[in-house]
Amino acid sequence: MNRLKSFSIPFTSLKNGKHQFDFKINDSFFTEFEYSPIKKADLSVEVEFNKQETMFVLDFVIKGEIELTCDRCNEEYKSPFHCSDRLIFKFGEESEVETEEIVILTRSEHEINLASHLYEFIIVAIPFVHMHVDNEDGSLGCNPETIAILKRLSLKEEEEEQGPDVTIDPRWEALKKLRDN
Repeated sequence: MNRLKSFSIPFTSLKNGKHQFDFKINDSFFTEFEYSPIKKADLSVEVEFNKQETMFVLDFVIKGEIELTCDRCNEEYKSPFHCSDRLIFKFGEESEVETEEIVILTRSEHEINLASHLYEFIIVAIPFVHMHVDNEDGSLGCNPETIAILKRLSLKEEEEEQGPDVTIDPRWEALKKLRDN
C-alpha cells in the first residue's frame, strides 16, 4: 500500500475554502488491490476539496479508459470511463456510524488517503455487462471468428435438443427471436 501514499491529502496545512487536487490512476494502482477486476487503466481524477471548519466536502470526477474483458467473445477491449461522486469527511468519535457518503475522522488524523475510496468509486461505476460496442454498420464489435464459432455451436446444440420430428411451441419461437438479437 506504499504506492498508494501518493493518493493522500494532508489537510492540516490547508486554509478553509476550495482546493483542487489531480491524480493519475494507471495499472499499478489496481495491482495494489487483491482480486481487482481491472488490470489496466488510464484514468485522471479531479478532486475539489472544500475545507470547512468542522468538515470537508470532496467532489470527485474520474475520466479515462479502462480495459475490460468482453462477456461475449472473452477478448479484452478498452472502454471509455466517466463517473463523479461526493464524500463528506466529518470530525467525530470513532464510535459514530459512517454512511456511504459520510466518513468520520478522529481529531488526531492529519491526512486523508483517498485510494480505497477511488477504487470503490471505479469498481461500482463499471457496467455490469462488459461487451464491445457494436460497429457503425450494426455488426457486433466482437471478434468475428469467435462469434461464428459461438453461433455454430449454438445451432448444433439446438438441433441435438430438438431432434428431427419435434414441433416447437410458437411462444418459444418468439423467445428465441429475443435471444438472437
